[in-house]
Amino acid sequence: GLDNFPTPSQNLPKNPLFCSLMNGYVCMNAVFRFGLLLLALTAVSMENKLYAQNTRLDSLKQRAAFSKDSVERYKNYYYVATIENDKNPAIGALYADSAHSFALALRKEEWLSRTYQLKGLAAQKKNDLVQAMALYDLSIENARKFKNNEVECFTLLNMAAVCMESGDINSAINHYKSFKEKLPAPTPEQLKYPQVTAQVGLSLAYKNQNRLLEAA
Repeated sequence: GLDNFPTPSQNLPKNPLFCSLMNGYVCMNAVFRFGLLLLALTAVSMENKLYAQNTRLDSLKQRAAFSKDSVERYKNYYYVATIENDKNPAIGALYADSAHSFALALRKEEWLSRTYQLKGLAAQKKNDLVQAMALYDLSIENARKFKNNEVECFTLLNMAAVCMESGDINSAINHYKSFKEKLPAPTPEQLKYPQVTAQVGLSLAYKNQNRLLEAA
């Protein structure tokens, strides 16, 4: 039985090199098994996270469709559009349109900068860059009218990304510069990551510009 099974110290020969190799094998085998365990746990964690996200999304869609509070419906349509834009921009665009319609119905013109930005992002992710820029222009116009600096900054960053995608490097540089000019001091927490993104994007745009000048 197991009680009589020899331990490694009883069973291994006394050759130090062989002992070392065997101990290394046991150690590597343990590491390998631990790695498999981590992979399994990671897979379960990702599955649980995806399930939780889908459950939350379904809940938001239910509230958007059936809530009796129009403001609550606007918010939920907006949140669903934000999530769906990453997963399926075509669906995200539909929910962004619904959020926009509720903002108009509620006569909340100051909310339109956000919904125009959201609609523009959906168009950008669908690779409709002309439509995206047109919607971003409307977002900027509304944000400036109501002095919504945060939305203006995010939209300028999106516009710079569209310009980079379309190869309009000079316009991208101008939008990155406008973002930096509009950035409040000290930088709010919600704009710190976009600030880093803008800095990296501007650096990349200058490099591309230099390459084009060198090739000319």
